[in-house]
Amino acid sequence: MKPILWLRRPRVNVIARFENTGRDAIRVLASAIHEVDSSLSITPVISVTTYTGVGTLPQKVGGAVCFVLGLVGLLLAALGILPAWRASRVDPSAVLRSE
Repeated sequence: MKPILWLRRPRVNVIARFENTGRDAIRVLASAIHEVDSSLSITPVISVTTYTGVGTLPQKVGGAVCFVLGLVGLLLAALGILPAWRASRVDPSAVLRSE
């Protein structure tokens, strides 16, 4: 055994971009890492969108809240306009007859 293998290694993350995603990309990355050091493993393989998805979660929640509040605003605006629209459709002759 080499003495360097006894040293504790810090956790290292590798971020790689491939044109084609899937098992081929993982296999190419694993062979490249194996060429550098055969004792390294790449067991946790996740996509970048999954990795960064947690960071964009507040933006997604904020967007959903704004969407819901916008729909509530539109509903309240429609309810406010509806009585005015009905009042404008009243027949003037019916108003004069009621007096």
